[in-house]
Amino acid sequence: MEAISKGLKTYFITLSDLVSQLRKAEQQDKLEKKMAFVKPSVLIIDEIGYLNLDPQSAHYLFQVISRRYERGSIK
Repeated sequence: MEAISKGLKTYFITLSDLVSQLRKAEQQDKLEKKMAFVKPSVLIIDEIGYLNLDPQSAHYLFQVISRRYERGSIK
């Protein structure tokens, strides 16, 4: 909430939704475009502990985190 009140571009998503959106984008050959999760100043990924990740889902999560490296905060 503090980041939002300070005017930082913030995006909130559950891990399940993130993986689902990236899986669908890859099937539509739009994965690179959908990787826009690297753009906001703060990315909040919720419910990480509730989902067992298969190897492909873990790869998607790794790609988002590695692309955000030194670009913005992940909470």
